[in-house]
Amino acid sequence: SQAPRAASDMDVNSLVELMLGFELGDMYPERKPITRAEPALKVRDLWPDGILEPISFDVYPGEILGLAGQLGSGTSEILGSMAGSTKSRGGTLHYKGEAFLPTRPKDAIRRGIAYCSEDRKYDGLFLGRPIMENLSAPSLETISSKGFLSGARELETTTENAVKFTVDPKRLPQEAGVLSGGNQQKVALGKWLSISPGVILVNEPTRGVDVGARAEIYQILRDLADNGAAIVVASTDIQEITNLPDRIVSFYRGVQIGELQLDEMTSASILEQITDPFHEAGIAVSEKAS
Repeated sequence: SQAPRAASDMDVNSLVELMLGFELGDMYPERKPITRAEPALKVRDLWPDGILEPISFDVYPGEILGLAGQLGSGTSEILGSMAGSTKSRGGTLHYKGEAFLPTRPKDAIRRGIAYCSEDRKYDGLFLGRPIMENLSAPSLETISSKGFLSGARELETTTENAVKFTVDPKRLPQEAGVLSGGNQQKVALGKWLSISPGVILVNEPTRGVDVGARAEIYQILRDLADNGAAIVVASTDIQEITNLPDRIVSFYRGVQIGELQLDEMTSASILEQITDPFHEAGIAVSEKAS
Protein backbone atom coordinates (compact mmCIF):
# COMPACT_ATOMS: atom_id res chain seq x y z
CA SER A 1 0.00 0.00 0.00
CA GLN A 2 1.08 3.55 -0.75
CA ALA A 3 1.46 6.34 1.78
CA PRO A 4 -1.39 8.91 1.54
CA ARG A 5 -0.77 11.88 -0.76
CA ALA A 6 -2.42 15.29 -0.79
CA ALA A 7 -4.90 15.60 -3.68
CA SER A 8 -3.39 18.99 -4.55
CA ASP A 9 -0.07 17.24 -5.37
CA MET A 10 -1.70 14.79 -7.82
CA ASP A 11 -2.81 14.93 -11.43
CA VAL A 12 -4.51 12.26 -13.56
CA ASN A 13 -1.22 10.73 -14.74
CA SER A 14 0.36 10.46 -11.29
CA LEU A 15 -2.86 8.98 -9.87
CA VAL A 16 -3.01 6.39 -12.67
CA GLU A 17 0.64 5.46 -12.09
CA LEU A 18 -0.07 4.91 -8.37
CA MET A 19 -3.03 2.67 -9.25
CA LEU A 20 -1.11 0.63 -11.81
CA GLY A 21 2.16 0.44 -9.92
CA PHE A 22 4.11 1.47 -13.01
CA GLU A 23 4.43 4.48 -15.28
CA LEU A 24 1.73 4.52 -17.93
CA GLY A 25 3.36 6.96 -20.33
CA ASP A 26 0.89 8.49 -22.74
CA MET A 27 -2.61 7.07 -22.41
CA TYR A 28 -3.48 8.04 -25.99
CA PRO A 29 -1.33 7.08 -29.00
CA GLU A 30 0.27 9.83 -31.06
CA ARG A 31 -1.84 11.13 -33.95
CA LYS A 32 0.00 11.70 -37.21
CA PRO A 33 -1.29 13.58 -40.27
CA ILE A 34 -3.46 11.36 -42.50
CA THR A 35 -3.58 11.47 -46.29
CA ARG A 36 -7.27 11.63 -47.13
CA ALA A 37 -7.52 10.81 -50.83
CA GLU A 38 -10.45 8.46 -51.43
CA PRO A 39 -12.89 7.56 -48.61
CA ALA A 40 -12.94 3.91 -47.57
CA LEU A 41 -16.64 4.26 -46.73
CA LYS A 42 -19.22 6.91 -47.61
CA VAL A 43 -22.37 7.21 -45.52
CA ARG A 44 -25.13 8.94 -47.49
CA ASP A 45 -28.55 10.05 -46.17
CA LEU A 46 -28.58 7.34 -43.53
CA TRP A 47 -31.71 7.70 -41.40
CA PRO A 48 -31.66 5.34 -38.41
CA ASP A 49 -34.68 5.10 -36.14
CA GLY A 50 -34.21 7.60 -33.32
CA ILE A 51 -32.50 10.23 -35.51
CA LEU A 52 -34.37 13.41 -36.51
CA GLU A 53 -33.01 13.73 -40.07
CA PRO A 54 -30.72 11.83 -42.46
CA ILE A 55 -26.98 12.06 -41.87
CA SER A 56 -23.95 11.85 -44.21
CA PHE A 57 -20.19 11.61 -43.66
CA ASP A 58 -17.06 9.93 -45.05
CA VAL A 59 -14.51 7.68 -43.35
CA TYR A 60 -10.98 7.38 -44.71
CA PRO A 61 -8.55 4.45 -44.58
CA GLY A 62 -6.05 4.79 -41.75
CA GLU A 63 -8.12 7.20 -39.66
CA ILE A 64 -10.12 6.95 -36.46
CA LEU A 65 -13.27 9.03 -36.94
CA GLY A 66 -15.05 10.04 -33.73
CA LEU A 67 -18.82 10.43 -33.44
CA ALA A 68 -19.25 12.86 -30.54
CA GLY A 69 -22.50 13.32 -28.65
CA GLN A 70 -24.14 12.98 -25.28
CA LEU A 71 -26.24 9.94 -24.35
CA GLY A 72 -29.34 10.12 -26.54
CA SER A 73 -27.65 12.15 -29.28
CA GLY A 74 -28.06 9.32 -31.82
CA THR A 75 -24.45 8.17 -32.20
CA SER A 76 -25.28 4.64 -30.94
CA GLU A 77 -28.12 4.33 -33.45
CA ILE A 78 -25.86 5.50 -36.30
CA LEU A 79 -23.23 2.82 -35.60
CA GLY A 80 -25.93 0.17 -35.13
CA SER A 81 -27.54 1.17 -38.42
CA MET A 82 -24.20 0.98 -40.27
CA ALA A 83 -23.78 -2.53 -38.82
CA GLY A 84 -27.27 -3.73 -39.76
CA SER A 85 -28.38 -4.18 -36.15
CA THR A 86 -30.55 -1.03 -35.91
CA LYS A 87 -33.46 -0.36 -38.29
CA SER A 88 -33.11 2.51 -40.78
CA ARG A 89 -35.71 4.39 -42.79
CA GLY A 90 -33.27 4.69 -45.67
CA GLY A 91 -29.84 5.68 -46.89
CA THR A 92 -26.83 3.91 -48.33
CA LEU A 93 -23.30 2.89 -47.44
CA HIS A 94 -20.85 3.13 -50.34
CA TYR A 95 -18.11 0.59 -49.72
CA LYS A 96 -15.76 -1.29 -52.07
CA GLY A 97 -17.65 -0.16 -55.16
CA GLU A 98 -21.03 -1.23 -53.82
CA ALA A 99 -24.00 0.81 -52.53
CA PHE A 100 -26.13 -0.98 -49.93
CA LEU A 101 -27.99 -0.61 -46.66
CA PRO A 102 -27.39 -3.50 -44.23
CA THR A 103 -30.69 -4.76 -42.83
CA ARG A 104 -29.15 -7.44 -40.58
CA PRO A 105 -25.68 -7.91 -39.07
CA LYS A 106 -24.77 -10.65 -41.58
CA ASP A 107 -25.00 -8.07 -44.42
CA ALA A 108 -22.22 -6.00 -42.84
CA ILE A 109 -20.09 -8.88 -41.53
CA ARG A 110 -19.76 -10.65 -44.89
CA ARG A 111 -18.49 -7.39 -46.41
CA GLY A 112 -15.80 -7.03 -43.74
CA ILE A 113 -17.55 -4.43 -41.56
CA ALA A 114 -17.04 -5.22 -37.87
CA TYR A 115 -19.23 -3.83 -35.07
CA CYS A 116 -18.51 -3.78 -31.35
CA SER A 117 -21.59 -2.56 -29.46
CA GLU A 118 -21.58 -0.64 -26.18
CA ASP A 119 -22.96 -3.61 -24.20
CA ARG A 120 -20.48 -6.49 -24.45
CA LYS A 121 -22.44 -8.60 -21.96
CA TYR A 122 -25.66 -8.33 -23.97
CA ASP A 123 -24.51 -8.81 -27.58
CA GLY A 124 -20.71 -8.70 -27.60
CA LEU A 125 -19.81 -11.99 -25.93
CA PHE A 126 -21.06 -15.50 -25.17
CA LEU A 127 -20.18 -15.18 -21.48
CA GLY A 128 -20.76 -18.86 -20.66
CA ARG A 129 -18.66 -20.17 -23.55
CA PRO A 130 -14.85 -20.48 -23.82
CA ILE A 131 -12.81 -17.46 -24.86
CA MET A 132 -11.65 -19.44 -27.92
CA GLU A 133 -15.24 -19.86 -29.16
CA ASN A 134 -15.87 -16.15 -28.68
CA LEU A 135 -12.79 -15.24 -30.71
CA SER A 136 -13.67 -17.58 -33.57
CA ALA A 137 -17.46 -16.94 -33.65
CA PRO A 138 -17.52 -14.40 -36.54
CA SER A 139 -15.36 -16.54 -38.84
CA LEU A 140 -16.74 -20.07 -38.60
CA GLU A 141 -16.78 -20.38 -42.39
CA THR A 142 -13.02 -19.84 -42.67
CA ILE A 143 -12.09 -22.34 -39.95
CA SER A 144 -14.41 -25.13 -41.08
CA SER A 145 -14.56 -27.44 -44.05
CA LYS A 146 -17.79 -29.01 -45.39
CA GLY A 147 -19.57 -28.00 -42.19
CA PHE A 148 -16.97 -29.46 -39.83
CA LEU A 149 -14.91 -27.20 -37.59
CA SER A 150 -11.13 -27.57 -37.81
CA GLY A 151 -9.90 -27.50 -34.20
CA ALA A 152 -6.30 -26.93 -35.31
CA ARG A 153 -7.23 -23.98 -37.53
CA GLU A 154 -9.44 -22.51 -34.79
CA LEU A 155 -6.65 -22.79 -32.22
CA GLU A 156 -4.11 -21.20 -34.57
CA THR A 157 -6.34 -18.23 -35.49
CA THR A 158 -7.61 -17.56 -31.99
CA THR A 159 -4.13 -17.81 -30.42
CA GLU A 160 -2.80 -15.27 -32.94
CA ASN A 161 -5.65 -12.84 -32.26
CA ALA A 162 -5.48 -13.30 -28.48
CA VAL A 163 -1.77 -12.36 -28.57
CA LYS A 164 -2.55 -9.26 -30.68
CA PHE A 165 -5.08 -8.17 -28.05
CA THR A 166 -2.78 -9.02 -25.10
CA VAL A 167 -5.09 -11.79 -23.84
CA ASP A 168 -3.13 -14.74 -22.41
CA PRO A 169 -3.58 -17.68 -24.88
CA LYS A 170 -3.39 -20.12 -21.92
CA ARG A 171 -6.82 -18.76 -20.91
CA LEU A 172 -8.51 -19.68 -24.22
CA PRO A 173 -10.37 -22.71 -22.70
CA GLN A 174 -11.81 -20.54 -19.86
CA GLU A 175 -15.29 -19.03 -20.02
CA ALA A 176 -15.36 -15.42 -21.21
CA GLY A 177 -17.46 -14.51 -18.16
CA VAL A 178 -14.52 -15.04 -15.76
CA LEU A 179 -12.44 -12.28 -17.40
CA SER A 180 -12.11 -8.74 -16.03
CA GLY A 181 -14.05 -5.98 -17.79
CA GLY A 182 -10.90 -4.91 -19.63
CA ASN A 183 -10.12 -8.41 -20.91
CA GLN A 184 -13.76 -8.99 -21.86
CA GLN A 185 -13.66 -5.83 -23.96
CA LYS A 186 -10.42 -6.98 -25.61
CA VAL A 187 -12.09 -10.29 -26.56
CA ALA A 188 -15.24 -8.47 -27.80
CA LEU A 189 -13.01 -6.38 -30.07
CA GLY A 190 -10.42 -9.05 -30.87
CA LYS A 191 -12.94 -11.52 -32.26
CA TRP A 192 -13.44 -9.22 -35.26
CA LEU A 193 -9.84 -9.62 -36.41
CA SER A 194 -10.91 -13.06 -37.62
CA ILE A 195 -12.86 -11.48 -40.54
CA SER A 196 -9.95 -9.13 -41.49
CA PRO A 197 -12.24 -6.09 -41.31
CA GLY A 198 -11.72 -3.05 -43.54
CA VAL A 199 -14.13 -0.98 -41.42
CA ILE A 200 -14.40 -1.26 -37.63
CA LEU A 201 -17.31 0.36 -35.76
CA VAL A 202 -16.84 0.65 -32.00
CA ASN A 203 -19.41 2.08 -29.59
CA GLU A 204 -18.03 3.19 -26.19
CA PRO A 205 -14.68 1.38 -26.65
CA THR A 206 -13.65 1.51 -22.98
CA ARG A 207 -16.85 1.65 -20.93
CA GLY A 208 -16.29 -0.19 -17.63
CA VAL A 209 -12.64 -0.90 -18.50
CA ASP A 210 -9.72 -0.36 -16.10
CA VAL A 211 -7.20 2.31 -16.96
CA GLY A 212 -4.37 -0.05 -17.99
CA ALA A 213 -6.62 -1.94 -20.42
CA ARG A 214 -7.92 1.39 -21.79
CA ALA A 215 -4.43 2.38 -22.89
CA GLU A 216 -3.96 -1.05 -24.54
CA ILE A 217 -7.30 -0.79 -26.39
CA TYR A 218 -6.44 2.71 -27.67
CA GLN A 219 -3.08 1.44 -28.96
CA ILE A 220 -4.72 -1.57 -30.66
CA LEU A 221 -7.28 0.65 -32.41
CA ARG A 222 -4.46 2.95 -33.56
CA ASP A 223 -2.43 -0.03 -34.85
CA LEU A 224 -5.46 -1.29 -36.80
CA ALA A 225 -5.89 2.17 -38.35
CA ASP A 226 -2.17 2.35 -39.16
CA ASN A 227 -2.60 -0.96 -41.01
CA GLY A 228 -5.25 0.63 -43.25
CA ALA A 229 -8.56 -0.01 -41.48
CA ALA A 230 -11.14 2.78 -41.31
CA ILE A 231 -12.36 3.02 -37.72
CA VAL A 232 -15.46 4.80 -36.42
CA VAL A 233 -15.69 5.29 -32.66
CA ALA A 234 -18.69 6.70 -30.77
CA SER A 235 -18.05 7.80 -27.19
CA THR A 236 -19.75 9.91 -24.54
CA ASP A 237 -16.44 10.18 -22.63
CA ILE A 238 -15.20 13.71 -23.39
CA GLN A 239 -11.53 12.88 -22.68
CA GLU A 240 -11.68 9.86 -24.97
CA ILE A 241 -13.46 11.61 -27.84
CA THR A 242 -11.03 14.56 -27.62
CA ASN A 243 -7.82 12.52 -27.53
CA LEU A 244 -8.40 9.32 -29.52
CA PRO A 245 -9.88 10.25 -32.96
CA ASP A 246 -8.21 12.06 -35.87
CA ARG A 247 -11.42 13.90 -36.78
CA ILE A 248 -14.86 14.35 -35.24
CA VAL A 249 -18.46 14.56 -36.45
CA SER A 250 -20.73 15.95 -33.72
CA PHE A 251 -24.38 15.22 -32.92
CA TYR A 252 -26.97 16.82 -30.64
CA ARG A 253 -30.41 15.32 -29.90
CA GLY A 254 -30.58 13.39 -33.16
CA VAL A 255 -29.20 16.16 -35.39
CA GLN A 256 -25.81 16.21 -37.14
CA ILE A 257 -24.14 19.46 -36.00
CA GLY A 258 -20.68 19.81 -37.48
CA GLU A 259 -17.24 18.45 -38.14
CA LEU A 260 -13.98 19.25 -36.34
CA GLN A 261 -10.51 18.64 -37.77
CA LEU A 262 -7.64 17.60 -35.51
CA ASP A 263 -6.32 21.13 -35.01
CA GLU A 264 -9.82 22.31 -33.93
CA MET A 265 -10.47 19.45 -31.51
CA THR A 266 -10.44 20.64 -27.92
CA SER A 267 -12.73 19.51 -25.11
CA ALA A 268 -14.26 23.02 -25.09
CA SER A 269 -15.02 23.10 -28.84
CA ILE A 270 -16.49 19.57 -28.76
CA LEU A 271 -18.58 20.28 -25.65
CA GLU A 272 -20.01 23.40 -27.27
CA GLN A 273 -21.22 21.39 -30.28
CA ILE A 274 -22.65 18.49 -28.28
CA THR A 275 -24.24 20.40 -25.37
CA ASP A 276 -25.25 23.83 -26.72
CA PRO A 277 -24.80 24.03 -30.50
CA PHE A 278 -27.58 26.58 -30.98
CA HIS A 279 -26.28 28.77 -28.12
CA GLU A 280 -29.52 28.31 -26.20
CA ALA A 281 -27.72 29.05 -22.93
CA GLY A 282 -26.48 32.34 -24.39
CA ILE A 283 -29.98 33.21 -25.65
CA ALA A 284 -31.46 32.55 -22.21
CA VAL A 285 -28.85 34.80 -20.58
CA SER A 286 -29.39 37.63 -23.09
CA GLU A 287 -33.18 37.42 -22.62
CA LYS A 288 -32.71 37.75 -18.86
CA ALA A 289 -30.31 40.68 -19.36
CA SER A 290 -32.92 42.58 -21.40
